[in-house]
Amino acid sequence: MPIRQRIAVTGAVDQFGRVQAVGGVNEKIEGFYRICAHRGLTGEQGVILPESNLSNLCLNKDVIEAVEQGQFHIWHVSDVNDAVELLTGLSFGGDEEAETVLDKIADRIEQLHQHDECGLFSRLKNWFVQN
Repeated sequence: MPIRQRIAVTGAVDQFGRVQAVGGVNEKIEGFYRICAHRGLTGEQGVILPESNLSNLCLNKDVIEAVEQGQFHIWHVSDVNDAVELLTGLSFGGDEEAETVLDKIADRIEQLHQHDECGLFSRLKNWFVQN
């Protein structure tokens, strides 16, 4: 499924899906901003960063002005599911009324399974079910 290429991501994720702080966040944001500004700001570009890094932000004037004018965005997340939604436009899972990323994954697995009745995929699936 397509990922929005106009959005940069920085952060670390633990085994529970929590997004953790990283170093150099100001430089990362400013570097991506410079690339976007050079190519032309569209109002759709931005950076996803860990919520825990918000207190570390000390961005230059150009970035701040672009954010204030809605030409560049800084999104903060505390959970990887929130980042997936920003990157794909779909909820990760648990939405009964709309298609989710998990729905798309399940559909793709089903497609693979239909074309692989006795192949590697089926053997792997059976192995996981038995173990």
